[in-house]
Formats: sequence, C-alpha cells, structure tokens
Amino acid sequence: MAAITAGTVVLTGGSDGGPAPPGPSRADRAEQLAQRLDAERRAEQARETARRTEAAAALADALRAPGIAPVVRGGSVEVLFSDGLFSEGAELTATGAERLAVLGGRLAGRKVRVEIYGQTATVPGAPRSGGSVLSLWRALIAARELSAAGGKPLTAFTTASADQRDAPNESVAKNRTVTVVITPA
Repeated sequence: MAAITAGTVVLTGGSDGGPAPPGPSRADRAEQLAQRLDAERRAEQARETARRTEAAAALADALRAPGIAPVVRGGSVEVLFSDGLFSEGAELTATGAERLAVLGGRLAGRKVRVEIYGQTATVPGAPRSGGSVLSLWRALIAARELSAAGGKPLTAFTTASADQRDAPNESVAKNRTVTVVITPA
C-alpha cells in the first residue's frame, strides 16, 4: 500500500495529493523565447552602435588637421573645411588642393566608405533647393584629389550634389566647398 501511495504522490506531483501545477503553454513558451531573442538582438545592436561610434571617434581624431574639422555624427565622421576649397567655379584653390591632399593621405590604407557632397552658395535668382551641376562637379574634383592622395580607386568614392538649403556655412566663399562623410567599414 505504501508503494501505491508513493506512486500516487509522484503522479499527482504534490505531497498534499493535489494536481501538479501546469507548465507554461506552448504560446507562453513561444512568447518568452521571442522576448529573450528580442532582448538579445537589442543588446547586440547597442554593442554594434557603441563599436561604430568608438570607431568613428578614433577616425575623427586621426583625420583632424589644420583647416580640416571632422565631427562625429553617429557611426560616421562628417568632415568640414574651414575655408572654401574652390574659386568661384570648380577650380581648386591652392589651400583647397592642400587640404584635400592631407585628408586623402590620412584616408590611405583605411577601410572606409566615403561620400562627397558638393556645395554651392545660393545665388540670387537660383532655386533655393535641389542640387546643381557645379556642386556635383566640385564633388567629382574632390573625389579625384582624394583618390590620388590616398591611393584609392576613384570608384571607392560616392559623389552627389548637396541640397542648396544644406549649405554648411553662412559665407558664400566658404560654401564653395565639399562636405565629406566617412564611415568606418
């Protein structure tokens, strides 16, 4: 009789003879798993964001030079120049050529994605938004200079005309420039 009673206790799950509490349902287990996986994914994304931000900060420090002002923006570095790089058209000034050569040299050997946005000053009578052929031409010239100085193929650079509303400076002369966005790979 003791063996039968012991078996009953084991089958019913409790010493008081009551039924064993039910385990979580399939739906509950699936929800718990989904929550755990979501938390792990968010933690991994946070680690990746922190890694990219650290890499961008280190890159900004390495790119800093007279007249070259790198600013960390999330996981990328936006490079602004203290002076306009171009004369009124698409001719590089001596200072502009020098600044691009320095930046290109500092990019040499680095695994980065480089986007170059040509800038123009808004002139009376011109549209206040949209890009221009001149700003695209400036981006292409800057890409050529960075390519030559850094030993990277020209195809390693993405070029675009910046929207005229996004001019980085108040001064017309300073807006004869490019903005370079560099993202560590």
